[in-house]
Amino acid sequence: MKLLHIWFSPSTFEMIMIVEGDVLAGTTAEIVVMASGAIAELSTIELITTQQQLDSMKAAATVAAKYRVPGK
Repeated sequence: MKLLHIWFSPSTFEMIMIVEGDVLAGTTAEIVVMASGAIAELSTIELITTQQQLDSMKAAATVAAKYRVPGK
């Protein structure tokens, strides 16, 4: 995992971190941090680039064109 940015909100006592890495590395880091007891609550949001979203939409269109609802 690579830490790209980190911000702290003094009004909400929240920390926002932008990291780069795969899902396995993120899950591993999350388990270690939560197990340490240093943080009471943790959530993650996986982000993708606009290009990855466009690629997913193209792939979905290909699959959808071939998909048939069972029983129809």
